[in-house]
Amino acid sequence: MMAEQKTKKALTEDRKNENQFAPDRRSVGPRLLWVWVVFFALMLSSCETIISYNLAKALPKNESISEQPVEEPPPNAQQEGSAQEAVILTDNSPASLGPVSDQNSQVPELPAGPTPGDRPVPPSVVPVSAPLAGGQRFRGKVSTFWPVHDEVRNDTFDVATDGVSVFVADRSHHVIREITLANHQVQVIAGKLGVSGAADGKQGQNLLNRPRGLVSAGENLYFIDQGNHTIRKIDGHSRQITTVAGLAGASGSTDGVGAAARFFAPVGIATDGAQLFVTDGNHTVRKIEITTGLVITIAGTPNVAGYADGPGKQARFSTPSGIVAHKNDLYVADRSNHLIRKIDKSSGSVSTFAGNENGNFGENSVDGSKVQVKFFYPTGIATNLIDLFVTDAGNHTVRQIQIASARVRTLAGSAGQKGLVDAEGSLARFNWPCGISIFEKFFFVADARNHAIRKIE
Repeated sequence: MMAEQKTKKALTEDRKNENQFAPDRRSVGPRLLWVWVVFFALMLSSCETIISYNLAKALPKNESISEQPVEEPPPNAQQEGSAQEAVILTDNSPASLGPVSDQNSQVPELPAGPTPGDRPVPPSVVPVSAPLAGGQRFRGKVSTFWPVHDEVRNDTFDVATDGVSVFVADRSHHVIREITLANHQVQVIAGKLGVSGAADGKQGQNLLNRPRGLVSAGENLYFIDQGNHTIRKIDGHSRQITTVAGLAGASGSTDGVGAAARFFAPVGIATDGAQLFVTDGNHTVRKIEITTGLVITIAGTPNVAGYADGPGKQARFSTPSGIVAHKNDLYVADRSNHLIRKIDKSSGSVSTFAGNENGNFGENSVDGSKVQVKFFYPTGIATNLIDLFVTDAGNHTVRQIQIASARVRTLAGSAGQKGLVDAEGSLARFNWPCGISIFEKFFFVADARNHAIRKIE
């Protein structure tokens, strides 16, 4: 009996000693719970990875399981619909420029220049331009839109766009070409290659003589037939050509209706929807009522070149070239005066909008305020309703003018530096840019001596 009690006591002591090193059973439950939580979490993560991988294989490349992040607007960009703030344009240092001959607005034949494939593209870029309407930015990024290959030496003096196509006046070939923006398909829509004439009618039968300025108005395209001294129209549906004003082969300055009116080698054309406005080679600006064909001289005196601001016929121009309508005003590139002029459509009153009539033209290109700025044969002009864009042909640059302040800056190209370089801002190169046309976020420039159409964003 005593031995049995000693044995039980010894066993009890042994169990106590073992329990000193055994874990507390009250802590085992929570620990096991955490183990299961971690286990299920790992399993769930693995399942999501497998599902995502299988979905990614099943979806097309451009689709995504979740929404793509919204791209943030560039710094200082205006939100769409907000009020436009003043754009501060800084002056650039003047650059020297050698003499360039005018030769009555005609570009002479030049030796073949570099082809688009030979263009060097500098690795660096210049700063982005100030924000424009609706938060848009024109960076001055230049690319060659056409021709992609130098298979045809096109005479690209003027250009227009309606946002679907680009229309090019190929003056020396007596045709107008259409280039579709979507696929760059090129076709002749007016005239016959290399054949001059003055015939109206359907495509394939009509003839042109050195077409020049172009403007898209609704579904129709109006253009200057410079060699015929007439204003003509291409119907957007039938592609039939009709003569709106002037008489082929008869030059002059007579106001009148339709064929009774006379022009002399007109250059630029613009529209406000109801009227056409034409810069005439006799140093005047003319107006044509679209519905009636009535032609009226609204500014300048025929065959009297000069410089003078003032009402209507008291004003003087010297080879007015590009023209654009904006609200109640017209803006004219007064080419041989090296100025941008403004005409009140209602009164015909003419004022100098930008440029210094007392400057030493051609010696430099100056940016800044309206009285500081200098141009050298400004030729084409377009607007996005906030700014004017001018091809400064003699400086081989494209200039930007804020309408509200008349401050000017160089958007693309470098004064006096001609060439064919696709790049941004001052690194780009042009060679006598002429016509210009804008559509929303980009515009096109007829780079005459490069025989190319350039695109600027």
